[in-house]
Parts: sequence; C-alpha cells; structure tokens
Amino acid sequence: MRGLLLATLLIALVIGFAIALYGYMVMKFHDIPWGLIVVGYTFFALVATGSSIVNSLYTIFHYRGPDGVLEKVIKYGVWFSLASIVPAWILILLDLSKPLAGAPLIIFSFAVHSRIYWMAVLYALFGIFLALELIYMIRSEVSERLRSLKILELTLASLVLLVTVLVHSNLGQVYGTMVSIPGWFGAHLAPLFIASAVLIGASGQAIYMTLYKWRDVIVRSAATTLYGWIYILATLLYVFLLGWVIITAWYGPAWISWSEIVKGAYALEFWLVEILLGVIAVLALSAYAVTKRSYTAMLIASILLFIAGFASKYSLIVYHQVIALSPVGAQMRLSYTPGFDEILIMVGSIIAYIALLLLGTLLLPLEQGEKPRRLWIFR
Repeated sequence: MRGLLLATLLIALVIGFAIALYGYMVMKFHDIPWGLIVVGYTFFALVATGSSIVNSLYTIFHYRGPDGVLEKVIKYGVWFSLASIVPAWILILLDLSKPLAGAPLIIFSFAVHSRIYWMAVLYALFGIFLALELIYMIRSEVSERLRSLKILELTLASLVLLVTVLVHSNLGQVYGTMVSIPGWFGAHLAPLFIASAVLIGASGQAIYMTLYKWRDVIVRSAATTLYGWIYILATLLYVFLLGWVIITAWYGPAWISWSEIVKGAYALEFWLVEILLGVIAVLALSAYAVTKRSYTAMLIASILLFIAGFASKYSLIVYHQVIALSPVGAQMRLSYTPGFDEILIMVGSIIAYIALLLLGTLLLPLEQGEKPRRLWIFR
C-alpha cells in the first residue's frame, strides 16, 4: 500500500511538472507583464519564508510552544518551508522568456545593482541553509557528536532566519523601488511583506501539520493555541501596517490606484475577502480557538488566511499595474484575466508542490526522535 502511494505521488510530481512546462510552451504575451505567475511566485515565497519565521521561535529562541508542540513538529515545519520554496522557483523560472538561458546568467553573472539578481542569490542561500538545517536535525538523532554541537545548530538556525528576513524584505522592495507603479513605490512593502509572510506561512504550516497529525490529540490541541496566538498578533500588526500604507497613499500619487482598491472598482473584493474574511473573521475565530481550544475554529481561520493571503497579493500586484499602465485619459482601462497558459503553469506547479510535500513527509524521518531508516544521505 505504501509503495503504491509513493508511486502515485511520483507520477503526480512528474505530471505537475509536465503541465507547467506545457503551459510555458504555449505562453502568450499579456498586457499586464506581472500576472498570475508572479502572484503565485510571490505567494509561495511568502509561504516558505513565513513558515521559516515560525520555526525560528524554536530553533533560535527555544520556545517549545504549548505542551512542547513546536519541539515535537519542528522537522515537519522545516520540511514544509523547504518544499514550499520549490513552486516559487518553478513559477519564476517559467516566467522567464528563456529559462534555460536565463538561469545560468542569474547564477554566474554578478549584477549587484539588480534586486532581481539578489532574489536569486537569497533564494539559493535560503534553500541551501534550510536543507542543511533539516539534515542536521535528522542526523543529530543518531549522532551524539552532532547533537553536542549546539553552536552549529544555532549558526544554521540564525543563517536561515537572517536570509529569510532578507528574502522577503528584498522581495517587497523589488516592488517598492518601481516608480512606474505608484501604488507600490516606497519603503512600506518590506515590513508589510514580513507581516503577511508570517500569516500566510503560519496558516499553510498549520493546515499541513494539523491535518497530517489530526489523530494526535495533544499536538492538535497545543497547535490550536500556538497558531491562534500567532494569527491574532500577526493580523493586528498587518492591519496596523496596511492602514498606514493606505493613509500615506492618500497624500500622494499612490492614491490613484489605492482609491480604486479601497472605494472604487476593486473595493468589494478588498473589504469582503481581505478585511472581512482575512482580518475580522480570522481574529474572531482565533480568539475563540485560543479560549476554547477549538481545533475546528483554528483550521477554518488557517484556510481563510491562506485564501485572503493569495487574494491580497493578487490585488497588490495586478490591480496596481492595471491602473498605472492604463493610458492616461483613455476611455477604457486595461483589463487582465489570467490566460490559459498562466493557469496551466500555476496548476502544474501546485500539483508538483503537493506531491513533493507529501513524498518528503512519507520518506523523511520527521517525527521527534525518529531514526532515519531510508535515504542514504541521512544515515
């Protein structure tokens, strides 16, 4: 039965890559240069880095969580962060006009002035340090010598957190340095992306781990309290930052697009999905989850955050472009609907991501105290 499941996941992984590659092969030009693929890339990058920040509560600050839940599931959390960066890599590579030619240039050129170049460097370091951290955690279960090297453990965890913060703050400023899109321009997107990353990463991690370990009553109950408090604190921080972003925009050119999001053409989506579901409902459900230890409330809040997180990135990336790139004085504004090619790339990347995540969960020794039994690199 296990062998059949592994074979199915391997086939799903290959199918996912094939669908994404076919989407790239039929890709067409779109009026909006950064569409669904860039939204997906940004979203998964925030999932990976936000999850990594949650992991640092234990790996750096040694906070074990309620009933020691973080200590029990930390290897699951690190694997989730590592697996979640893969779809971001797939999406951004397939968004290049010539990925096979572009990837080596990114690796071997040294364009210090380019923020996009630094994204490639930081993503590579993020993946390498996360992989080393996971290997260390697994190997230390069978090596007393490694387990005693606390300085190595702290160094790896610190490097992961450092690169994590640099990744999504630099990602925020990839957008924030573009004068041509007033709704993006400014230093505000770096802290906003960090707060958003924590919410999206924590919610993705909660969905993954609590569903996989739903039979473990202790882990489920403790995780409910842990993620509930993370949602409450990070949501309040996110709303505070978003509020000041909108207030600041009101005094400058950015209000041209922000006004359409807050009270114009895109207001219904903003207030219904991002605010009502992503803020008010999440705060209410999280408060109930913490006080009543309601796993169901926490899981619903996680799903809402995941949906609202994607919607907020779509709104931020696409709608500001639509307004800024529309000809001044034109009777009709540019419109954007994701093309079939973009949808194929996105769907294929998601299929490959889920298959990879589950494969690693089955093959890697992620349980607390579990000894590696397969995959020679960990023995």
